[in-house]
Parts: sequence; C-alpha cells; structure tokens
Amino acid sequence: MTRDPRTDPQPRNEPWLERPLAAEALRALRDSLAKMTEPELVKFYNAALEVCRLDRGEPPPAAFIQQLVAAWKELQRRRNKDN
Repeated sequence: MTRDPRTDPQPRNEPWLERPLAAEALRALRDSLAKMTEPELVKFYNAALEVCRLDRGEPPPAAFIQQLVAAWKELQRRRNKDN
C-alpha cells in the first residue's frame, strides 16, 4: 500500500528526515496542506501528532515537527479566517 502524502506524514525510516525540511519542501508541504479539505487536514494533523509523541523513546526528527507545525498553522489560519 502506498502512502498518501495528503493525509499521512512521512515514514520514520527515511534518513533524510533527520535534517529539517529544505525551504522548497516546506513551501510545497504548506501548499499541499492549504489545498486539503478540513477532514483531510485534521487527519494529517492527528497523524503528525501521533508520530511526534515523546513516548517513543527518542525525540521525533525535525522534519516531523515541521509537518506538525505546518498543519497546526494551517488549521489556525482557517479558524482565524472564519472569525
């Protein structure tokens, strides 16, 4: 089964995830998140939150935190837009 990049954060077994995302990759992630429906965005956020849990024995890679923060910012942007 292939990973759906719109709803699933990156898998942990990628060595490049130990480094922060490049500016271009982060921009692409933000663009992708902005195009998601609300349920897709919430699903992505929850998945990112799960892989960033600290009870896994090691801190999450920087790229995972960036995915979580980007999803959180998009959720906040939409909520502020509605108010």
